[in-house]
Amino acid sequence: MGSLLFSCISCATRPKSVLSDIPEDLLEDLTKTRVVNVYKKGQTIFYEGNQPFGIYCLNGGKVKLFKHAPEGKSFIVRIAKPGDLLGYRSFFTNESYSATAEVLEDATICFLDKEKFFDLLRKYPSLSLKLLEMMGQDLKCAEDHSRDLAFRSANERIAELFLTLCETFGIGQEDQTIKLDIQLSRQDLANMLGTTTETAVRLLTWLKEKNIIKTKNKNIYITDPKLLSEIIPEY
Repeated sequence: MGSLLFSCISCATRPKSVLSDIPEDLLEDLTKTRVVNVYKKGQTIFYEGNQPFGIYCLNGGKVKLFKHAPEGKSFIVRIAKPGDLLGYRSFFTNESYSATAEVLEDATICFLDKEKFFDLLRKYPSLSLKLLEMMGQDLKCAEDHSRDLAFRSANERIAELFLTLCETFGIGQEDQTIKLDIQLSRQDLANMLGTTTETAVRLLTWLKEKNIIKTKNKNIYITDPKLLSEIIPEY
């Protein structure tokens, strides 16, 4: 893990985060007080069960947040992208982290300690409303995911997963396919679907045979998102 310096004002990912509308004088204060670190793929940012001491803001790269399950298994609850905050729910509820955060792709991450962040909220109260809105969205995603695990088949779950990844990480290609700008192992996919690696491999093969996805150099391409949506029944 290394460290580097840059200004919060000129941060390219700030427009994508809840910090987008913060006045420049407060951003200057943030620049002076936050710590910026560079993490390599596979490094852990924080562990499930540890106490939070501040807020992490993802500047670049991708991070997976996962929970440990019985028998050594794990379940990925979210993939964080640039502009996302990490560990903020536990921070506000004064609870230990409910998930482990591990770097999926080399990442640059800013850290702001607890007192500095509360000071920012006092100076810019409307940020609290943005955080509440973000928590509400995360709660809805968690509820939808629980519903899917209970009522959707594995085929339907992988279709919905790829549609979500398409919306978040999709990049249109010249051949009209959509490249997922994220590399996930078969185990990662299984951990996101709540199934075994063998089942995840079978589901990928099924989608390939239906010409809905194709793979190249460890990248996944969606040939037609509409075909994915047709797999998922409406409730």
